[in-house]
Amino acid sequence: LGLLGYEWYPCVLAARFFQGIGASAIPSLIMVMIVKVVQSENQGKAFGLIGSVVAFGEGLGPVIGGTVSGYMHWSLLFALPLLSLLAMPFVLRTLPDEPTEGKAFDITGAILLSSGILSFALFMTLLHWIYLTTTIVLFALLAFHSRRHREPFLEPFLFRKKRYLSAVLTGALLLGTVAGFISMVPYLMSSVYDMTTCLIGSAILFPGTLSVILFGVLGGMLADRRGHIAAMLTGLCMITTGFLVVLFLTDRTPWVISASTVLTFGGLSFVKTAVSASIASTLEENETGSGIGMLNFTCFLAEGIGIAAVGGLLTKPWLKAPIVGTLTSQTAALYSNMMLIFIALSVFGGILFVVLYKRNWQ
Repeated sequence: LGLLGYEWYPCVLAARFFQGIGASAIPSLIMVMIVKVVQSENQGKAFGLIGSVVAFGEGLGPVIGGTVSGYMHWSLLFALPLLSLLAMPFVLRTLPDEPTEGKAFDITGAILLSSGILSFALFMTLLHWIYLTTTIVLFALLAFHSRRHREPFLEPFLFRKKRYLSAVLTGALLLGTVAGFISMVPYLMSSVYDMTTCLIGSAILFPGTLSVILFGVLGGMLADRRGHIAAMLTGLCMITTGFLVVLFLTDRTPWVISASTVLTFGGLSFVKTAVSASIASTLEENETGSGIGMLNFTCFLAEGIGIAAVGGLLTKPWLKAPIVGTLTSQTAALYSNMMLIFIALSVFGGILFVVLYKRNWQ
């Protein structure tokens, strides 16, 4: 659709819409496959391996996109996902045969939830109270609808699993925080170091995406051998260290920022593995589809809100006042102060996971 109708803007929008649906569904399907196919004692390693490959692809994608757009034509980007069809025969051969269940899809619940999320994202970006009021009304209608519907879009039993909820909330908070930081890095490098977009992607962000290949596997091994809390704390320490580096050395050298992204991406690999493995251990086999789907949905939502919130905060004058005494540039003060917010959210997320996970396990 996008390849054939790239000259017509509505056609491009429709193509991106369908791509977004597929891209958001694939991670949930992969995680469900891991839960159903891989033995429980090896699931941490499997989550880490899959997470590292996915993260590497996410980092490699912008590089490929820039190369194709620069040397060929951007419309060819719609043809690249077709290569994934080559893997379908192998996937279908590996998956076990399962009976299908004829469940009805709750379209009304999906529309109410999506509209509420969109309204909340607008509130986080524009800070207009009308959007917050609309969000509350839509979520109230969703709760009322879910109680009356026989097969609601949001499964009620998931909200009664405390260990599951603690892992989902922690994962959403930490992923949203890291997503906000990563979205801030290009603004930081452009404002403080006057770097070009191409250089920011290749020299600052790409080394971090490469590091997840190693850290993702290590995170999975650690989760299997030492437990989910050990993997979570290791990842949290790496993320916080990366944030502290930027906090005190924002305007020293670009390579400091590049090193911090390596620590942040690496720590995120540990966090994702810990959250995924801990959630998998709380779900029964017939609950994995709904549970994993809700996890990915919440994390996607948190990442979007984190990016939108950072975009709004970067425009606030009160964040530009210098707080850290190690800075020499007035421009860098805004980004250094943002790190204080990121550090506070990361520490809170780690404490929330450890406290709730231990309490619910006991």
